[in-house]
Amino acid sequence: AGVAWDYRMCFQQQLMAGDALSLPPWDGRGKDPLLTLLEPKSERTVRYGDAVCLRAFTGRCVDVEGTKVSARWYDRGDWQTFLLCPSAASLRDGVVGLGSLVHEGDTVRLLAHTGACLAVSQNGKVTGRHHRLNSAELVVRLKRNQRRPLLHSDEIYLQCRSSGRFLDVEGTKVAARFQHFGDWQTFVVEKCTNEGLDWLKLDEALGAAEAPALRGVKRSAEDAELDAKLERLEGPNSSGCTGERGSKAVQIGAERCEQI
Repeated sequence: AGVAWDYRMCFQQQLMAGDALSLPPWDGRGKDPLLTLLEPKSERTVRYGDAVCLRAFTGRCVDVEGTKVSARWYDRGDWQTFLLCPSAASLRDGVVGLGSLVHEGDTVRLLAHTGACLAVSQNGKVTGRHHRLNSAELVVRLKRNQRRPLLHSDEIYLQCRSSGRFLDVEGTKVAARFQHFGDWQTFVVEKCTNEGLDWLKLDEALGAAEAPALRGVKRSAEDAELDAKLERLEGPNSSGCTGERGSKAVQIGAERCEQI
């Protein structure tokens, strides 16, 4: 999985300073005790509102630069950190909220430091642009189909809800090209601390500007409410609105434009 995953190799290639630490004994069976030492001190369960990184099978983390999504570096920082958010419908209906546990099969959104969620286009390109809500919603699939809450260091697949394709990494490129999964589609979820991540720190002062993360969650919820209003006005099979309903639809459309 790369040099960054091999403690001894890091020292051999002089990537780490100081004296090498002694590793805990391990017979190769069960969980590596070194992983236990490296786990975060906080609880291992992953909740909505947690900051997470996605480490691909290459050892590199998914990162966002502008609107470009890649997997280029082993280290974690702002570009590699995502705020784990509920789906727009779940947030609107109050099914889950920030602080709720994330489970196998949940639909989530990954909010980047830019204020936009990871989204999948029709041709399978993964970007950090503002897209329609369903293209930014990903279904969490635990490896080996385990029916339980998500934990730190779990291996998962992320399936685009709109296309059914799974996110994959080839080299440093991130896409969603196939409806099956294997090593290329495997990601390890790593919980991050908020320390040093300025965009995740909500300003306590009243009247201060919202952080990009909070603004993105709020906007998605408001978009979902506007979509629901339009569906009720137009009906599932309606191609347009006239009269009073048409006026209301225009008003709702104006509300949407004001948010952009």
